[in-house]
Amino acid sequence: MENLTGGTPPVRYLLCVVPCKLYFTDTKETAAQKIKKADIIYFLGGLPDRMMDRIKEFDLYDILMQHDGILMGYSAGAVIQSAEYHLSPDDDYPEFKYYEGLPYLNDFYMEVHYEGTTVQDESIQRVLAERGKTVYATAVRSGAILVDNGNLKLLGDVKVFGK
Repeated sequence: MENLTGGTPPVRYLLCVVPCKLYFTDTKETAAQKIKKADIIYFLGGLPDRMMDRIKEFDLYDILMQHDGILMGYSAGAVIQSAEYHLSPDDDYPEFKYYEGLPYLNDFYMEVHYEGTTVQDESIQRVLAERGKTVYATAVRSGAILVDNGNLKLLGDVKVFGK
């Protein structure tokens, strides 16, 4: 690709990889290579515990932890970026439970797809009582959390519980 003056642009091209997609289309080796070359890693939503199982099965945990580029995630892809995350009971998960994630984030918990239901509010109160950390609840399709070098910014409809 050339810029308007005919030369090569002064930026690296961005490769976006998704660990769950890699699981179905790549070998362990090709998945690792793609992650190592990526500037951005985007974690999709859906079944975070299964996503973590696949990351471990493909030996990608350490490779992901060495990544120094941009990380993004939606829903499950956001919560697994926390060292520990919780899931409120829903159609996929019948009971409240804590899970191990990727320790990119350690200072807070997230409640994604927040709609202010009794089940969600009880789960948030449980996290506050048991873990003592702030919980950020992002509304369905209208809230986001941006963390840049430790600086946190809430975008859109995000409710803050705790500290």
